[in-house]
Amino acid sequence: MTMADENRYEILQELGRGGMGIVYKAMDRETSELVALKVLRPEVLEDKVMLQKFKNELRIARAITHKNVCRIHEFTYISEGPCISMEYVEGETIRSLLNRIGMFSTKSAIDVARQICSGLREAHAQGVAHRDLKPENLMMDRHGRIKIMDFGVARFFSRHSATTLNAIVGTPAYMAPEQVEGREVDQRADIYAFGLIIYELLTGKEVFKADTPVAVAYKQVHEAAAAPSSVDPTIPPGVERIILRCIEKEPERRYQTVADLESALAELGYERTTSPDVPRRDTPDQHRTTFIMARKKARLLMSAIQVMYLSIYSAALYYIERVGSILEVDFSLESTKAVPVVIVLAMWGIATRVYIMSALTFDHPDFTKKFRWMFPALWLLDSIWAASPLLLANKIPLGLAFLFVAVLAYVPFSQKTLVENMTFDNVSKAKS
Repeated sequence: MTMADENRYEILQELGRGGMGIVYKAMDRETSELVALKVLRPEVLEDKVMLQKFKNELRIARAITHKNVCRIHEFTYISEGPCISMEYVEGETIRSLLNRIGMFSTKSAIDVARQICSGLREAHAQGVAHRDLKPENLMMDRHGRIKIMDFGVARFFSRHSATTLNAIVGTPAYMAPEQVEGREVDQRADIYAFGLIIYELLTGKEVFKADTPVAVAYKQVHEAAAAPSSVDPTIPPGVERIILRCIEKEPERRYQTVADLESALAELGYERTTSPDVPRRDTPDQHRTTFIMARKKARLLMSAIQVMYLSIYSAALYYIERVGSILEVDFSLESTKAVPVVIVLAMWGIATRVYIMSALTFDHPDFTKKFRWMFPALWLLDSIWAASPLLLANKIPLGLAFLFVAVLAYVPFSQKTLVENMTFDNVSKAKS
């Protein structure tokens, strides 16, 4: 690993964590473009043969250049570990959309289906089967364009994971029967997964559900799927026929190629749309931020601010008698009443800062959301402590004391900016 490799990318924020590793949003300093970096699991490094095979898989996947496939750039190393750089897609996963809106209209589902087919057709033409197609690996960008994620990556891991179904990256809920049974797998496994996904888009329900991955896998092999119309009678018969043919147990009974599937979709007669009529995520503008520094640096600066406040609170408690005397002499406040208030405010502050420090240390994923909730109370607390430099007015020039007051009054808002800089709102590729 060279220093140039390490320094090429500036990590901006973590997008999510999944079975294959951690995904970061990063700036490529060489091209000034945003990219996604998938830092891989440590076991990739443990076997050099496995690592070389993985690189070979990526070389094949890089040959896929299509508007409906997320482009893989290269395999590289950064300080966080070995990673893949790939196209950064700003949007939302199909899984996230399903969780949010429940199900798609028939027209939108068909439009999504066509786009998935378009990307799969190009990949299959290059001899690459995905083998882990699922809602988590499908993104819809801000323009309604579908992007298939993790070609080569998911395929490799699903072939080299541990043998237990709990560890297989190829999710049992979307695995073709031949995958479950360990038989030869080709592009028809993607067609099977495609059928399960479209079924779920239209009904809002997974085809096969059970308490354990093993039970789900068993159903994939031995249990017939309920007709989509039994869940939603409004699903058109032509659409239902396509879905049921895609999810036939035996590969020979499915559509044999994506081209055949596309022809069947074309016969349905639905007009192509420029964008599916899917409601966009309603994220308040104030929660979007321009990233002013790398996320790691923002966390360090935020931690330094907490240490500063803890020092102020500790000093106030250590010199509490002197603080009481100053409040009584210089500010005409009764010491017996003012001192307990200062102690309560200091203890409140210490508890708050300890919580923030622990959340930063352990990188708690809900911290940014919780900080927004607690910010009004935190702002009130910090505004009160912003006046603390005035206690030193008899020791330092009054103008300097007011300068310190102004700085401390600004700090709460700088914390808010830093926390927004660490936001987890953009989880579009998080749980792949």
